[in-house]
Amino acid sequence: MKKLTLIVTISILSLFMLFTSCGNADNQDGNNENNSSETTLEGDVTTDTHVHKYGEWVTVSEPTCKESGTKERTCSCGSKETEDIPTVAHKYVNNVCSMCKQSNPDAFVPDYSEGEANVVGGDSGLSRYVSQGSYLYFSASGNTIDKMKINKSGVQTVYQVSAGRIMNINVLGDWVYFYCEGSTVGKSYIARVRTDGSGFEKIVSSVAVWEMIVAKDTVYYTTFPTDGEYKDFAKDVMPLYCVSVNGGTPKQIHDGAVGELVADDKFIYFIHDNEDGDPSIRRIKHGNTSSDVLVENKEIYNLAIEGSKLYFFEHNKYDDIYSLASVATNGGGYTVFGKVMQYSDSMCVVGNKVYYLGGLYRENEFLESAGLVEYNVSTKTDRIAREDYELIDFQSAGNLLIFENYDYEAERLDSLTIYFTDKNVVKTLKIS
Repeated sequence: MKKLTLIVTISILSLFMLFTSCGNADNQDGNNENNSSETTLEGDVTTDTHVHKYGEWVTVSEPTCKESGTKERTCSCGSKETEDIPTVAHKYVNNVCSMCKQSNPDAFVPDYSEGEANVVGGDSGLSRYVSQGSYLYFSASGNTIDKMKINKSGVQTVYQVSAGRIMNINVLGDWVYFYCEGSTVGKSYIARVRTDGSGFEKIVSSVAVWEMIVAKDTVYYTTFPTDGEYKDFAKDVMPLYCVSVNGGTPKQIHDGAVGELVADDKFIYFIHDNEDGDPSIRRIKHGNTSSDVLVENKEIYNLAIEGSKLYFFEHNKYDDIYSLASVATNGGGYTVFGKVMQYSDSMCVVGNKVYYLGGLYRENEFLESAGLVEYNVSTKTDRIAREDYELIDFQSAGNLLIFENYDYEAERLDSLTIYFTDKNVVKTLKIS
C-alpha cells in the first residue's frame, strides 16, 4: 500500500514540473520577442516577417528640360520604391532644343539672311557707313559702333570704346571691323567685335591708320606719319599693309603713297603716287604682294568700283577740265565720259549710275544748278538728283547715299537723310 502511494506521488510531481517548464518556455519566447531589434542594411528594409533586398535603380521615364523623370527599384518579394529624377538642361542642336524646340537665347544671331553677307567690308577705305542685310552700321557719337534698321528710325549701340574715336568701319559676315584713333599712336588700334557686341578683339595695336578696307579674310590699311614728316617715302607716307582678320604680324605689301582703297573678291585696287607725284591705278591679288598697273600717265582723282569696272575722275591739265572715266578691273576698255565741273571728294557707283557732288555741263559751260549729280554711263546723260548748293559730302553704303544732319548746339549727329537710289526716294531717319 505504501509503495502504491509513493508511485502516485512521483507521478503528480513529474506532471507539475512539466507544466512549469512549458510555462517558462512560453515566457522566454515572449521576452525574446519584446527584446528583439531590427538591423537595416543599405538596400534592405526589415519588416516583422521580411527583410527587403532592393535591386538597382531602373529608369521608368527619362527627364526632360520641362518635366522630371522617374526611377524605381524592386525587391524579390515584389515591393517597389519610386523616386523622381530632376529635370535636365536644354539640349541645343543648331541652337534649337531637341526636347522643347526652344531657341537658344544665348546663341549669336546674324543680322543678315543667307546670301546677304558682305564679301568686302565697305565701299572704300574711308567708309564710315556700311550696309549688310537690313541693317546700316555707323558711329553715331564717335566712340560707339551703332546699327539701325534701314527704313526705320532709332539706333542700337553695338559696342562702345572706353577711349578714342572710331574712324573706319567695315562689316564682313558676323564681324564689325574698325579703327579707333586714340590720343596717341600707342593708344590707337584696329579691332573687331561681333555684330551683337560680343567677342571684342584687337587685331593691330599702336598704329596710325588713314584708310582701311576688309576683303575676305584680310584687313588692308595705310599708315601715315603723325608728325607730318617722313624720312623714307616708301615706308612712311601711306604705305599699304595687310594682316589677317584673326590678327598676327602685319606685312607691308606696297610702298607710299597709296590711297583710294577699293576691293572685290579677288583684288584690292588703289591709286599710287610715286615720289615724283605721278599717279597710277594698281591692283594686288589677295594673298600676293606684287602689283599690276592698270592705268598710268594720267592725272587721276577718286576711285570707285562697280562690277568689273573702276570709275574715277581724270584731269586734263591743258584745258583744266575734269572728266568722268572708267577702266575694266583687268586694265582694258579705258573710257572717258562727259565733263564734270570739278572732281568731287565724294563719289560712288550704283549699277550704271555714278553719283558725285557738282554741277551739269552743257555746251561748253556749266549750268547754275548744283548738288548731287547722277551720271548714267549707259546713256551718257546726267541730271541733278538732289539740288542743294550746300552739300559738301556724302557717304555710300551699298545702294544708299547718306547725308549727315548735325545738331551743332548739342554737338551730335541728329539724323540721316538717306537717298535710296534704286527707288529714287529720300527719307530722313532720326538717330535719337
